[in-house]
Amino acid sequence: MRVKAFGDYLDFSKINKIFDIGGGPGDISVKILPFVGYLGLDSGENVVPLADARFGSPKRWFYDRLFNPPSSSAIPISS
Repeated sequence: MRVKAFGDYLDFSKINKIFDIGGGPGDISVKILPFVGYLGLDSGENVVPLADARFGSPKRWFYDRLFNPPSSSAIPISS
């Protein structure tokens, strides 16, 4: 359902970045237009390398960090 919501219900014409907490294996990133930046966070150390290998690109980033101030401060949120 989550992938369907990204692909069918969101209007990306006015969005230039998406921050996805709990991004898992990155399947949602393929539903996002190429010019939209995607940052996926997940605490699963096994799924993030898979997501990065499958979908990682200059506009698609995947991190296996918990969402807290010390780790989030190292995330590249600029374009």
